[in-house]
Amino acid sequence: MQDLEWRGTMDERLYLITSKTLQSSLLKENLEREVNRKIDPVTFSNFLELTNTPNISGMHVILDMEYIQDNMIKVYLNHMHSEGRKVKEILINNSRDINVSFILQFPNVVGVFFKDDCLGNITTGLNDILLGRFSLSSELSQKIIEYYRKNDLFSSRAFADLTCREEEILKLLLVGASNVQIAEQLFVSENTVKTHLHHVFKKIKVRNRLQALMWAKKYKFDGAI
Repeated sequence: MQDLEWRGTMDERLYLITSKTLQSSLLKENLEREVNRKIDPVTFSNFLELTNTPNISGMHVILDMEYIQDNMIKVYLNHMHSEGRKVKEILINNSRDINVSFILQFPNVVGVFFKDDCLGNITTGLNDILLGRFSLSSELSQKIIEYYRKNDLFSSRAFADLTCREEEILKLLLVGASNVQIAEQLFVSENTVKTHLHHVFKKIKVRNRLQALMWAKKYKFDGAI
């Protein structure tokens, strides 16, 4: 197979945590070809070593949930929640009856795919994710909204607390704009965007973009998709 031309920085690399099987090798090759990105297969322990530096951001990791065991999940979550690690997580090979609370354990999940998803659905979703969007089925999105509604984790009073600039940034985030794209459109620095997003997340009581999206859908925030 011809080597792929790498696009992006080291922190934007794609890692695949899975078992060493013929099936996983074929999946890696097919995904690389379709998204034109190099995907590095790594063992669970090696990935923890790769992310041992705090304040990591931008890196994408594809977790094969047929390979990841319960004990690995506990270690992974403890590792990711410590020292500001913000690896974007893509969960593949999930069961259709996956529990929403299980998904929401992952601090920066941006995509969820199921065992019966075809390769085309996965690669389309992965390309969306690499453009800064989410990839969730409509069924799963609705389940997440219902979960938040049932547990009352969001407060609609946050509307009044958002500044005009924060509303602008939230609207752009909800249509899939990356931090860089938001900065370019609003003529501010990327660091300024990150600061505003930190304030937005704090005000609406969410931890990441996925939760912000679900909050906006629940309260029909203007500009939500």
